[in-house]
Amino acid sequence: MSQLPPEPPRPRTVVSRLLARVVIGVLALEAVVAVVYGVFALGPRRGIFADLAAAPDEVTREAATRSDDLNLVLFLVAAVVTVAAAVLTGVLLVKLRQVGGGFALPWWLLTGAAFAAIAVALGLHVSTDPGQIVVGYVILGGGALLVAVSAIWAAVQVRQTTRESVTVEL
Repeated sequence: MSQLPPEPPRPRTVVSRLLARVVIGVLALEAVVAVVYGVFALGPRRGIFADLAAAPDEVTREAATRSDDLNLVLFLVAAVVTVAAAVLTGVLLVKLRQVGGGFALPWWLLTGAAFAAIAVALGLHVSTDPGQIVVGYVILGGGALLVAVSAIWAAVQVRQTTRESVTVEL
């Protein structure tokens, strides 16, 4: 009686190539949106409050309203894209953990620092002192740029992890 060769081991889970591509795309979009918001927060938005702190009479109502409106739109877009990226990345991370993959500790630390900076900045923003709000927008802009770096890093990690160590399917 002949013995059959053992069956090759199967992966414990399969990560969808489509999911990985969608996550990479959303992370790339998040990076772009975060850079746009970071530049806006560090430049024009901070500038409005710096002008309000230095010479409040020189800031027109129209300029302040335009800045408020643009800030609202950019911040909401950034928030929606960031939530979408977080949810999709979370789903992918759950799948990757099942096959022994995941993100490195430095990425988690960078991401935590970015969101801590944003939380501090939003805390400063509730101040009535324009000088403190200026500092808040500097921190917020820096936090947004850290989010962009985190998103790029995550996209690279998703690409490497799903390419090297995971069997994928369409």
